[in-house]
Amino acid sequence: MSSEYLIDIPGLADMVAAVPVDPADTKHQALLRALRAVPALETVEYATSRDGFSLVQHKVFDAGGALVHDDHRAWLAQEYVNDGARAGVTHQRLRAAGLRLAETEITKLYLVVDRGGAEENFLQLEVEVLVDRMSNQLMGAWGLAPRDMRELVEEARGPMLPLEEQVVVGKPHFQLHRVIDMARFLGVIDAAEGLDREKARAMRFTVTDSTPNADPKPPERVVNYAELDPEFDKYPAKGRRLFKDWAASSAGKSGQRLCRHWVMDFSDAQDKASNERWVSLVPMWTYGKKLARIESRKGSTHALYDKLLSIDRRTGAPFAWFFYMLHGNRVREGAAYRVLEAAEAGQLELPDRDYQVLRRWKDREYGF
Repeated sequence: MSSEYLIDIPGLADMVAAVPVDPADTKHQALLRALRAVPALETVEYATSRDGFSLVQHKVFDAGGALVHDDHRAWLAQEYVNDGARAGVTHQRLRAAGLRLAETEITKLYLVVDRGGAEENFLQLEVEVLVDRMSNQLMGAWGLAPRDMRELVEEARGPMLPLEEQVVVGKPHFQLHRVIDMARFLGVIDAAEGLDREKARAMRFTVTDSTPNADPKPPERVVNYAELDPEFDKYPAKGRRLFKDWAASSAGKSGQRLCRHWVMDFSDAQDKASNERWVSLVPMWTYGKKLARIESRKGSTHALYDKLLSIDRRTGAPFAWFFYMLHGNRVREGAAYRVLEAAEAGQLELPDRDYQVLRRWKDREYGF
């Protein structure tokens, strides 16, 4: 990732790694205490976590449980060279050695430092909890012998170990992943969106009339992007728009801070050949309990609206349901259409600020 929005705090990675992990402490209080002793992080708060991740590389252990290497791919590459680049020989030798692989399981912790003011004025800290767990025998005992290094690596993950042998190796530990300045990242999104729109304005398209029964050889004409989509640049990029809509709606006006309810999954990629860059974000809710999906097509509009308001009550932010709709998981777009139509027909009382956000959304829909 680019360094323009990453915050480098000297010594922070070592400090995080030195904090012991207490598996019983789901809010990671020891980590928070350590972080709050760092200047500029005094108000850091735990937001949420996501699990189910793992490292691509595995650790190699011998039959007695001693660590052989912490990256099975790098280790296999050297073993392959040692055997004269004969993959079959390496495969047969290691398969007979009784070696095992341990998978590194990752839980991602998201913490935020709310610096006040604009909704995007916060730091997002991402810390990983790493746990090494015995998982597989090294090398499968089936199929043809590998012919090269690539096939040797593919064969590395042998049969799963019995459940009773899938034990944790060593102690879980923290690892600092990154610290992101949200305001700076939005600036990068704005800049990338600006470049995309400049390219769009320069585009020209040759079009013809495709109306049925029209001239078999209709005249062609050249149009620009704005003629095809006149309002393509009416609103900011959807990442920026998320923050603007929160600030303008009852959610932001109530004093609820977006970073207490949502953290961001960031994406930043660049094509090496064209140097083209793609940056984006996807919001992830911090609410720690289950939220049922709301069926937007059944029942009366008032019954639907009551269900939407239950999201607001449970999460503690007015108009929160709209942002869950943007996420596209708990609330579907049909709910927003029905609420907007009912409000415009005078059937529902909706604060004007929320009505305006809904109206703009319908004018130019977006979501994540």
